[in-house]
Amino acid sequence: MKVLLVNPPQEYYDTYNEASKKVAWLVAPLGLAYIAAVLERNNIGVRIYDGQIQEKLHFTELNTILKEMKPDVVGIATSTPTLPRAIQTAENIRAQLKIPIVIGGPHINVLAAETLREHKCFDFAVFGEGEFTMLELVKTIENKQSFSEVKGLAYRERDKIIVNGPRPLLENLDEMPYPARHLLPDIRKYNYVNFRRLPAAHMITSRGCPFSCIFCDHPFGKTVRTNSPGYSVKEIEILVNDYGVKEIQFHDENLMYSKDRLNKICDMILEKKIDITWSCYARADRS
Repeated sequence: MKVLLVNPPQEYYDTYNEASKKVAWLVAPLGLAYIAAVLERNNIGVRIYDGQIQEKLHFTELNTILKEMKPDVVGIATSTPTLPRAIQTAENIRAQLKIPIVIGGPHINVLAAETLREHKCFDFAVFGEGEFTMLELVKTIENKQSFSEVKGLAYRERDKIIVNGPRPLLENLDEMPYPARHLLPDIRKYNYVNFRRLPAAHMITSRGCPFSCIFCDHPFGKTVRTNSPGYSVKEIEILVNDYGVKEIQFHDENLMYSKDRLNKICDMILEKKIDITWSCYARADRS
C-alpha cells in the first residue's frame, strides 16, 4: 500500500497581497508527520505533500506526484479556513485516480458527518487522534474488510453516512514514534512568527488541557497526557542535531500544566548544554 498525505494551501494565498504573505504563519503539518511516522513504522509506503509551500503551483506539483507515486489512498488534512482548498484538492485527485480519499483535521473533529454529506469527493472522515485510525483504515482498505469496527471513522455506505464510535485516547504518548519530519520540505521554508533565532521549529510534548477557555475547541480533549521529559528532550536533540534548529516553539495547549515536568525538561536541556531558545503557550495563572 502507498499512502499520500496532503496539506492544502492556506486560503489567504488567494486573497491577501504579497506583503501579507510575508507575515503569514506557515508551520509544518505535524499532524500529518505523526500519521506518516506510524504508517512507516508499520511498513506502509507514505509520502507527504505540503501545498502550503508550493502556493500557486499546488495542483501542478500535486499532479506530478500522483502520476509518479500512484498512491492507493490519499489523506487530506483540513482546518475550517483550508476546507475550500481541501475540496478542490480532492476533486482534482478524483478526476485522475479512482482511489479512496480521506479527510481529517480540526474541522473534521467537529463536522465529520456533515462534511461527508455535503462533499462527495471525500470517502472517509477521520476524527479525534488520527494516527492509529488512519493506520487501521489503510489496513482495512488493503484487506477489503468492513469499516464498521474502525473507531474514530465516519464513512459513506451507499447514500448513508455512518459514524463509528470515537477512538480511545492514546494514554502513553511515548509509544508514538517521533513525527516524520524527513518527509516534509526543508524546515527553513516554513515561516514562524515571534521568533528570536532561525531556523525555528515547533513540537508538542503533551495532549489535552483540563481548562474550559471559551475560545478553545480542545482538539485533544480535556484529559492531559504527556510525553516523558526524556522523550521530549530527545526530540529537541533531533531537531538541533539533524535539522540545525536554534529555536523551538512548544505548541502544547498548556505547556505549564505540570510545572514539575517542565522543570525536569529545562534541567535536562541545561545538563545536556543544548543551545536553544524557546517559547510556549500557557494560561497566565499557570506561569
